[in-house]
Amino acid sequence: MDLVRILKKVYAYSMKSDIFLPYENKWVALAPDKSTVIASGKSYKDVDNQLKKKKINDAILSYIMPFDQFYSPNGKNRS
Repeated sequence: MDLVRILKKVYAYSMKSDIFLPYENKWVALAPDKSTVIASGKSYKDVDNQLKKKKINDAILSYIMPFDQFYSPNGKNRS
């Protein structure tokens, strides 16, 4: 894969991530094509209720972490 194709993919991905800016630290439901946020809320249940009211059965649910944090599992059980 040449550098231009790689840069185009990175740019396309970063443009899509702009849709998440208003949803920091919230749950979101995305349209199946991943281009539009169709519901959001502070909890999974809030988003699920919105989807039920809108009669939407096909959505991708995800949590948008705070932008100043990251998740990096260490593979150890901390029980």
